[in-house]
Amino acid sequence: MQVINYTIYGDNPYHEALYSGLTGRYEPAKGDIDLAVTQIENEGKKIFHIHWEEHCLRLCATKSEARSVSEYFVERCRHFKKAGGKIVWTMHNLMPHELEHPDIFLGLRRSIVEMADRVLIHNLEALKILHEQAAPNPTKVYYLPHPSYLGVYEASERTRSRSDAPTRPRTVQAFGMVRRYKGLDGLLDNLPPSFTENHGIDLRISGQPLPTDNYAHELAAKCETRSDVDLDFRKVPSEEVPDLLRQAGCVVLPYERFLTSGVALLCLSVGAPAVAPDTPPMRELFPAVAHRLLYKAGDMDDFRRAIVEAIDLSSEERANIVSAYLKRAEYLRPERISGQLGKIYDALVN
Repeated sequence: MQVINYTIYGDNPYHEALYSGLTGRYEPAKGDIDLAVTQIENEGKKIFHIHWEEHCLRLCATKSEARSVSEYFVERCRHFKKAGGKIVWTMHNLMPHELEHPDIFLGLRRSIVEMADRVLIHNLEALKILHEQAAPNPTKVYYLPHPSYLGVYEASERTRSRSDAPTRPRTVQAFGMVRRYKGLDGLLDNLPPSFTENHGIDLRISGQPLPTDNYAHELAAKCETRSDVDLDFRKVPSEEVPDLLRQAGCVVLPYERFLTSGVALLCLSVGAPAVAPDTPPMRELFPAVAHRLLYKAGDMDDFRRAIVEAIDLSSEERANIVSAYLKRAEYLRPERISGQLGKIYDALVN
């Protein structure tokens, strides 16, 4: 059965991992609610799986336009359900990273939760936020862990046979799309030249800037006199990503408000120690041996403490963390999580 997914981002391996074990049973197809309605009217039985519901509001120039688009989306979803369709919604974020009209968005989210046949959460913190925002019927909420990316960016055999020793052990690596919510300007402020020089550290920021934002230019201007910062602004080819992250002494997540992080999952999956905020989702994701690398959100001193601790890990300490990462990544391997999703779909259509 084809499952219409709203939406699928082409540069995000999430759906590849999510459906990796469902070939021949459920095939993901990118599409909107109008496509889902057309297909159920022509073909019958159909699942519409909503991800990142804010996507339908992104191009709205005014609040009234956003309200109209939201109302249209909800009305079409109800039509889809009346025709016999099933709706699944996955909660990915607390709130969209960049979006105007948050009140319209939250109204849309509440309507989706009310209509959905299944509500999927990737961690337990999401359940708390979900109840605060939408008060769902608890009988339709399912816990489906975010799949790891083990075997997605490189063969899992290569990941397991990697060397624990980084080739750039004093490098602090930031990775991912260069977007304002990622906190990269704060990273530069919190790790000034005096700090990096004192600890023999350099920074590397790798990722593709948004073409519609001049944020990358602002960061470049901020680093004009900093020889300790390497701005690697580009779309990093997927095959280069694992080694890029493992080369560094640590990977840093300087942003603090999120439910799930693709970069955190990626670090776990390729064995690259991560310095991340000490939040419930990160404590749930990372094994206990790596919790020493979590920092108190908003605490610059503790952030610096975690950076130094990660950079100064002994070979044995690093190997223990990497081993624990890969055991957790194996438990969250895409095929296993995908199988759980298949059972959720089965219960809806059988």
